[in-house]
Amino acid sequence: SGEELDKVQPFIQQKAISYPVLLDPGDKVNKEFAVEGIPKSFVYDREGKMVAQSVDMRTRQQFLEMLSRAGLQ
Repeated sequence: SGEELDKVQPFIQQKAISYPVLLDPGDKVNKEFAVEGIPKSFVYDREGKMVAQSVDMRTRQQFLEMLSRAGLQ
């Protein structure tokens, strides 16, 4: 997200989000990964290799299936 932490933190707390949320106010990560839409999810395996990605809203079940296909669940 290009947002600042003080703008994002209330949403994170309200939704009880327990996973890391990337803040990218300088747009560095966006440019590096050529993010064309939000939300965009990247899944990395334990060795740091990107094994899956999506550029749309995912339900919890869809996200878990993506993790499973990547061998991470």
